[in-house]
Amino acid sequence: MKHIAKPLAAALVIFCVCFFALPRAAGSYAYVSLIFKINENELERAAAALRAGGAPSLDGLCGVRGPSVISADGTVDFACASFGIAPAGWYAGIYNSPDGAPKGFRGVEMKLRRSGGGWEYAEPGGDNRYITRRIIGNWYYYRMSF
Repeated sequence: MKHIAKPLAAALVIFCVCFFALPRAAGSYAYVSLIFKINENELERAAAALRAGGAPSLDGLCGVRGPSVISADGTVDFACASFGIAPAGWYAGIYNSPDGAPKGFRGVEMKLRRSGGGWEYAEPGGDNRYITRRIIGNWYYYRMSF
């Protein structure tokens, strides 16, 4: 029994790190803003191409995944990380706001209120929560939790 305890404890630690710590880091402002800095020029080009009706390839972008979303107002969203499924999941990414104002999640109208270094939305009577922070210029970080 003693020879099983150490490997079992190690496996439990690895599981906890993978399940709890890594997803938190991947959806953080620090992580997503680093992805933006690495890909800034390519993201600018991709946003302009999407607004012009093109379909730019995101294959060369480090840390950017999934299809981009363009809202009716021209806001372009790039997904960077996600974890879980509703009702215990979240999405994190970057968006470019054409007018420089903070936006709701993927074009959804939300009453954002100032909070700390950014803006937030909490669903009345629910558990959905959205936060957004300016990275630079018209570029923002977002995290939507369900």
